Amino acid sequence: MNLRVVQISYLFGVSMMLASVLYFFASNWQGLERLSKVGLSTVIILLFYGLSYLLAKAINNQTFLSRWMFVAAGISFGLSVALIGQLYNSHADSYLLFLIWLIPMIFLSFYTQYQPFHILSYILAHLCIYFYLFPSSYFIDWSENQLFIVLLGVIVINSLLFFMINKRVFLSKILYFASFSLIQMIMIFLSVSHDFPTYGRFMNIFYILLIAIGFYYFIKKKEDRVLITLLSISASIYLISKAFEYMGLYFGELFFFILIAIAFSLIFGSIVLLKFLNNSKTNMAFKNIVISTVTFVASTLLIISIFGLVSLITQDLSLIFLYFLALIVLIIPSLFFKWPITIKYTLLSTGYIIALISSVFHDDFYLKIILFFILLGGLFKLQSNGINVFQYLLLNVVSYFLLTEWITESHYVVLVLLMMNLLSYWEFKKMLSPLRFTAYIMTLSYFITLTVIPDLTTFFFFVYNAGFFILTTALCFWLKTKRVMFEWYVSTCFWFIFIAYKYYDLAWELVHKSVLFFILGLLFLIVAIYFEKKYRVGHNGTNFLFAKWKGIVLIILLQIGFIGYQVYGNETLLREGELVKLELAPVDPRSLLQGDYVMLNYKISTLAKIVNEEYRKQKIQVVLRENNEGIHEYGGYYRLKGEWNQQYKSAPGDIIINGVLNGSGSIIYGIESYFVPEGTGIDVQNNIKYADIKVGSNGNAILMSVE
Repeated sequence: MNLRVVQISYLFGVSMMLASVLYFFASNWQGLERLSKVGLSTVIILLFYGLSYLLAKAINNQTFLSRWMFVAAGISFGLSVALIGQLYNSHADSYLLFLIWLIPMIFLSFYTQYQPFHILSYILAHLCIYFYLFPSSYFIDWSENQLFIVLLGVIVINSLLFFMINKRVFLSKILYFASFSLIQMIMIFLSVSHDFPTYGRFMNIFYILLIAIGFYYFIKKKEDRVLITLLSISASIYLISKAFEYMGLYFGELFFFILIAIAFSLIFGSIVLLKFLNNSKTNMAFKNIVISTVTFVASTLLIISIFGLVSLITQDLSLIFLYFLALIVLIIPSLFFKWPITIKYTLLSTGYIIALISSVFHDDFYLKIILFFILLGGLFKLQSNGINVFQYLLLNVVSYFLLTEWITESHYVVLVLLMMNLLSYWEFKKMLSPLRFTAYIMTLSYFITLTVIPDLTTFFFFVYNAGFFILTTALCFWLKTKRVMFEWYVSTCFWFIFIAYKYYDLAWELVHKSVLFFILGLLFLIVAIYFEKKYRVGHNGTNFLFAKWKGIVLIILLQIGFIGYQVYGNETLLREGELVKLELAPVDPRSLLQGDYVMLNYKISTLAKIVNEEYRKQKIQVVLRENNEGIHEYGGYYRLKGEWNQQYKSAPGDIIINGVLNGSGSIIYGIESYFVPEGTGIDVQNNIKYADIKVGSNGNAILMSVE
């Protein structure tokens, strides 16, 4: 028990310290010079590495602690890379940021074989790909071929990773399931014919074959309940997405009757399959997967069909008609008749959703009250865990709409729902059932909702936020010591979600959050050290820091060397580059790691004559000339694929700037993000007209300031 308290204290302490560093960097602290900020960030990296080594030496019975500090050092390196981008106004959330962060993490992942580095590398690699495709500070107009090739590459990489783990080249259950899930998601996306008219049909056929082969292999050859579940979820999402996709193309009575036919084909097919499974040795888990999948897909198809047919036949949606149709034809018979389980649950789910939608959009609240009591009765009458969880969630939804009829303050509505779920959990606490787990998740969900409701008074904001943090922290300690593991995992997840979301909470400044988290992190570490010394607890394990110190030192030198190289190059450009002034038009978001920034769009960002699709992602050089007002404008010349658009006639003071074509004549120069102190973005956006740029002799540019 004492070991668990020590480990949780260390985990929370290190996490709060990292959050403090992130928030401090993102606040764009203005009191320090650029080089001072870089120096401080480098010191923080070395501090974490140093602590990792010292803890490995001094507290050798707590090997996890030195390893966590080592991971914290790797994370702080990424924060330092983000800081450099912030200081020199590089692209917000640029894929280069995550690529640079990724390289040493991959080395550490393979070199140390430490699980957190595997996971961190995987996340960084996909963030790199995501922001390459969809940058946050500008839009890239990808062609179908370009987007398809990149996403196909992601599928290939994840497939290789999946098979490597399957063949035990290295071990990581988390990445095993993550890579499998991501393959399914991308395959579904690539099968959308509207987005991929050239490849969509082929990808649909290929993915259907892949699903069939997957089910056969993981049921017959190598049974894996988790992968079967993930494949079932993916197949369900695929079928439903196809229903919506084709509904837009073939909206009409025939289409909806076809959907109904498909739904009932799935239901009766599942009945036959379940009879076969009852006579075989297949475990109950697989039968539940079949029931859940068929119920979900068939219900969704029936809901779409019923709403579609009613709207076509009546030329209007009669909500009262739909409500009582669902009640009399679907819900009540399903509750009282002994039908095959998939028929019973599909019709019941379909009826509930239709009745819920009809009652929500109808003015008469008595419809909601009737549905509330029917759901409550169904909860006591039916014994199936799956359908009871579904009914319980619907009870929460109906309760919310009923409460909003009587209570005007939104946070009081959420507070009542929180208490209802807490009482339900207390009632279910002796049951090891999904209802108990659902009630617990819903209780914490409502509690964390209270912390993010806008326009709260200062008193309620403080009470809800402090209360949530104190409660979840206490629960994490108490549940771990009592070994109530499901609730512990849920509480820990909500604890981290709360800390992460505070980054986007605008009620108080990042720098203040940073100071608070630093103090709390210290308190957690003090508690951990106290209990460790008092109870003499420890956990021995192998420590890679000593056995592989030479390679680790090389990787650290690589990280510090990169920071020095980037700073030297940017400072040289700022010192020696040519100063130009450009006209612009901005907007105001927040970067994932770098804080608030203003997105800039320049007059020179569009050359309407270059609209050829094949020029996407091509490098271009644009000539800038100063006008009579001292503003640099497009000089009429550009060089693309090594050739000028017309014979270039240079003039004194010409500046050549590098860019990348983005489709439809749009150009990205790498100076589209200007980082500002927290909370000042809107003011900056409303008042700036020009940007001061330094352009080097090689054509690269750095954004200095705006005015």
